[in-house]
Amino acid sequence: MGLGSTYDVFFSYSGVDKAEVELLATRLQREAGLQPFLDKWHLVPGEPWQPELERAIEQSSTAAIFFGPQGRGAWHIEEVQVLLDKAARSRNDFRVVPVLLPGASADTLDAFLKQRTWVDFRSGLDDLSAFKRLVAGIKGEAIEPNGYELPDEPAPNGGLERFEARQKDFFFGREDDIRRLARRLSRSRFVAIVGASGCGKSSLARAGLHTVIASQELPAIRDWRLVIFLPGGNPLRALAEQIAAEAPVADRVRVADELTERFEAREDGLCTAIGALTGGSQRVVLIVVDQFEEIFTHSGITRDSASTNSSRAEQLIANLLNAVEDPSGSIRVLITLRADFVPHSLEFPQLRYLLENNQLLLGELGPEALREAIKFPARKVGAFFEKGLVELILRDVHQQRGSLPLLQHALKELWQARLGPWLTLEAYERSGGVAGALRRRAQDTYEQKLKDEQQRAIARSILLRLVTLGEGVPDSRRRVPREELFPHVVERRQVEQVLSVLSHNETRLIVVNDDNTVEVTHEALIHSWETLREWIDSKREQLRILRRLTDSAKEWEEAGRETSYLYRGGRLEDVEKWPTSSEISLNRRELVFVEASLAERQREGEQRRIQQQRELDSALKLAETERQARRRQRKLIGALVALLFIAGLVAVIAVRERNSARLAQKETSEVACRAHVSLARDSLEAGKEAEALAHLAQALRLNPRDYAAVSLTAALLAQSSSVRPLSGLMEHDSSVVSARFSPDGLRVLTASSDHTARQWSAADGQPLGAPLRHWGKIGSARFSPNGQQIVTGSEDTTARLWDATTGEEIGALMQHEGAVYSAEFSPDGQRVLTASADGTARLWNATTGQPVGEPLKHEGA
Repeated sequence: MGLGSTYDVFFSYSGVDKAEVELLATRLQREAGLQPFLDKWHLVPGEPWQPELERAIEQSSTAAIFFGPQGRGAWHIEEVQVLLDKAARSRNDFRVVPVLLPGASADTLDAFLKQRTWVDFRSGLDDLSAFKRLVAGIKGEAIEPNGYELPDEPAPNGGLERFEARQKDFFFGREDDIRRLARRLSRSRFVAIVGASGCGKSSLARAGLHTVIASQELPAIRDWRLVIFLPGGNPLRALAEQIAAEAPVADRVRVADELTERFEAREDGLCTAIGALTGGSQRVVLIVVDQFEEIFTHSGITRDSASTNSSRAEQLIANLLNAVEDPSGSIRVLITLRADFVPHSLEFPQLRYLLENNQLLLGELGPEALREAIKFPARKVGAFFEKGLVELILRDVHQQRGSLPLLQHALKELWQARLGPWLTLEAYERSGGVAGALRRRAQDTYEQKLKDEQQRAIARSILLRLVTLGEGVPDSRRRVPREELFPHVVERRQVEQVLSVLSHNETRLIVVNDDNTVEVTHEALIHSWETLREWIDSKREQLRILRRLTDSAKEWEEAGRETSYLYRGGRLEDVEKWPTSSEISLNRRELVFVEASLAERQREGEQRRIQQQRELDSALKLAETERQARRRQRKLIGALVALLFIAGLVAVIAVRERNSARLAQKETSEVACRAHVSLARDSLEAGKEAEALAHLAQALRLNPRDYAAVSLTAALLAQSSSVRPLSGLMEHDSSVVSARFSPDGLRVLTASSDHTARQWSAADGQPLGAPLRHWGKIGSARFSPNGQQIVTGSEDTTARLWDATTGEEIGALMQHEGAVYSAEFSPDGQRVLTASADGTARLWNATTGQPVGEPLKHEGA
């Protein structure tokens, strides 16, 4: 008996059926311990009976309405209306149980009573099964159905899936929001439904607009044509395909191609296309862009990102704005937008303009609306909740933000575990309740329905690819082409089997859409399933690299496999060992892209080695020419000595020629040394350490003090002893002839034969700023004592001053008449000292680059 109730059940019946009803009332008292209200037992003769009946109805927990062979009498009909009214007022906590007596017909039940599960005594009042069902209906407790089952379809709850138009009759709890939306659409041509993830935005847009409430509020909506699409990575194409769906099947691809090109080229593309396709009809077309945030989540774009995806997003927004401002007024636009993506949207001026005064903010369902969303769909199909179950569910959902998807999933689990028409407390507790049902379903699917570790590994790879990592917002689902999910190392049929398990009606963790794309059924799975969250968190950096690789491989293929789109440098190093080292296997397109990038790097390396070998050959030829010149010079000196016998003159000439020869020999040795060092580097990149050591030995023979040769030899020996470098390779296009730390030790300054000097981070070897360029090879580069300036000396006969922070050139060129071999600052940083092949050293002002004093001259270069 309910709290505050006097009677367990109120009996309503026609007078001609009094005997059968009294017999059942007696059985309920004696066998079930229930207290029914029967007018014959409780009305006092001579007293006004109508007020007593009304009082008895209010004091009863349930009502049983009996129907016999004669149907209903006049007062019987009145009682039924009062009982149904009480049931409506109590949100059906007051149960009304129709009972068919022997000889009755089910046609006696009106539409309202047919929605309820009735008790059937037509085979006789001694039917034990019927009696048990009557007791259970009064108590609100489930019993074994004994053959009485509800069909699987229609199912009252779709689980994680959004409500569609076909499920409008089961969409409860949003009546006021449906009215608000219909009123907004009646006076505004653009509306944005904005709310948190999981609050039901998509269901409101898709199912709510098809309800009777919407058409009552906005009658014209019955004649509107709705075009609904998800933007995905290419929103213009997605819109074109939905509009093209009205064309004959054979023409749809061609029409979609033409519409996509039109939308990309013209801001009025949507408006003019709709006008042409409707033939000038005044019928309103409502464009529904569901999950509008996909223009951000699928591409990672912002207003300032210069990419194809960003351009498509801007063009979509421009087309929508043009359509809603069209004077004909035949197009309206409705979008659904997650609240945490409003800041992203405001970065687009046109979208900011549309959102400014046209938002319908959707919040969480209140307690009464939640009660409706729980109970009414079940009542629609003739199911009812065991006593106390609705209150337990409400307590579990109370004040849990974004809980609607979890609630719908829990209700779907209840429906699938129903006991006849009953949704039971036992099934709810066994499922884990609102919070645990989805987690239990996902974990059971992963551990039990996937038969071995290989299938589970494939499932992990699939699910991780279906997540978009949040940057300042929560992680969200990602819709991908089905083909992306097939790893190159796994047989296709094995992946198909896993996809089948994950998308099966009994699991429904993922959805395979009509356009052959795949996505997780709802973001609630990403946020609520701890196992998936652990995978995401442990692979977050790897997923960022993979997402970039996936997009790059797609762009490369779309560009006709143009080599300039391939990976180089650090990005290639990130994925070089991916095919064998990662738990997330690459698909065929990604693997081909990585292999092509590696092949291009090898080809470019071979070209560099060939060029460097040519330079080495040239240097060796030059050295031979110089040796021959020196022999001729020595003969000439001997001849002059023999002819002139002037010892002093011979000495002067000999000194000059000796110095010149030494300089030429030094330059030749340095050129040959640098060539060997460069060849050693390429050999190291190719993994040929022995060949690299041979080149370095030649380099050190030519110039034992060469910094690059000594450093590279030390690094190679350290590497062979399992010592790893502290940072990345600081690489020039040609040999590095000088390397110095900054005074604070945080930067490295290198000078190269490639005409540049560069700054690098001493922590990770990454370049800092742009190269400092000369017209000739740079032989010297030094920091000022405070590290704020740089001076470089070059074979182009100049020394130059640079701002070490900005890389900008300071002051005037410090000009010599020959190559500048060295340049460095004075200890106080006020002056610069340079030395040149023109036989002079010079002092310069370190701020202006102006000369200080006269050149310091030598006799020789």
